[in-house]
Amino acid sequence: MLADNFYVIQSFEPEAEKLKARIEFDLDGKVLNANALFLDLVEYTLDEVKGRHHSLFVTPEERESAAYKSFWADLLAGQ
Repeated sequence: MLADNFYVIQSFEPEAEKLKARIEFDLDGKVLNANALFLDLVEYTLDEVKGRHHSLFVTPEERESAAYKSFWADLLAGQ
């Protein structure tokens, strides 16, 4: 029974992933990959964002904010 339930859950994972906007960055904050949903939301293609810095997606004001800098510093530190 438990094995059957696990199989059912696993079978939904690929479909569930289509509902999540995802982007991946390297340790320098550069885009490695993004899924179609994320790219549709930001209205870019993968070729346009791949290798670009995450600051591409925020305003200059947000980029300079303490909260933004702190968020990325904490993330880089593994927090």
